[in-house]
Amino acid sequence: MIQKNPNIGLHQYEIKRHGVDRLPFAVYRSKIPEGFTYYPMHWHEEMEMLYVEEGMLTLMVNGQKYTAEAGKFYVVSPGMIHAMEEIPGKHAVYYNVLFHLNFLMSKEDEDHLNESLLHPLLLGSKHFQVESFFEEEGKKEVLHTIKSLISYREQHEEEGIGFLVKSDLFRLLHGLRHTLLTSKDPMIAAGQMERMKKLTNWLLENLTEEITLANAAQFAGYSTSYFSKFFRNYTGTSYLNYFTMLKLEKSRKLLEATDLSAMEIGARCGFQNYSYFIRTFKKHYEITPKQYQMRSREEKRV
Repeated sequence: MIQKNPNIGLHQYEIKRHGVDRLPFAVYRSKIPEGFTYYPMHWHEEMEMLYVEEGMLTLMVNGQKYTAEAGKFYVVSPGMIHAMEEIPGKHAVYYNVLFHLNFLMSKEDEDHLNESLLHPLLLGSKHFQVESFFEEEGKKEVLHTIKSLISYREQHEEEGIGFLVKSDLFRLLHGLRHTLLTSKDPMIAAGQMERMKKLTNWLLENLTEEITLANAAQFAGYSTSYFSKFFRNYTGTSYLNYFTMLKLEKSRKLLEATDLSAMEIGARCGFQNYSYFIRTFKKHYEITPKQYQMRSREEKRV
């Protein structure tokens, strides 16, 4: 089914799929700074379209930084590491449209679209430009299709909705066809991406440990100086800030899903000083952990 609430997790490549098997398609509506000011890097097998409805935000994709503005769309090809961040003094309302390319693949042994487009996209040997620059008519066509896909967010129970979704997804890929690129040094890019994924998983498994920049660099197989620059270029933030955001996002999920006290959750997520946990959580989410937990419980009762 098409998801209605933004709930994109950090560890998605392994554990989360968007939509369901019969309709691997989902639409999320998000706001910045409401809820979060920085969304840590993450990845998934699905292709993602980001459409900014209001305001602007910073989008990082595979180490490149983009200023995502209202009325524009941005493409994140399968497997690309990406993150979103608030631009100080600005707000943003945006939609994430995600779908798995398997949904569009033919079952025939020989299919031109499978071989020339869909398989290469899934394998990372081809990708779409993140920010597309082409003629006005072509841009209007793609925007119209994206908005059509977004509209299905409110029609997820309609019988046969999958036919309309699949039709628009093919129309979307057709509209983007001129922005398809062959990946440069795909083996090098894939190796860097895999290192970042393994590093993120390792950090998530060891949130209560004091993992220094030097420790993280050693795990990734880089020198400390190179890793520091590489990490900031790749994610748009420092290693320390990123590790802190992993802890905060994990604590936020536990506050939503468990009856543990805010103090115990903070400790489980690596915040041994409860006062520091409260200050840091409030700085990023504009609400204290306990207030967030109470609000989540109230929303569940509604």
